Amino acid sequence: VHQFGLSEETRKDGKKIDYPARPLLGFTGEDVQMIEEIILAHLDR
Repeated sequence: VHQFGLSEETRKDGKKIDYPARPLLGFTGEDVQMIEEIILAHLDR
């Protein structure tokens, strides 16, 4: 719920809470490409 910014009830009969979106940490495609290039450049030395 939290990473998508959805609503959730605190209890079955409780009030609804809106949570802001909080993206999970991770690597983008660009991050992976940059890391690969750095590793390959290091191995080429």
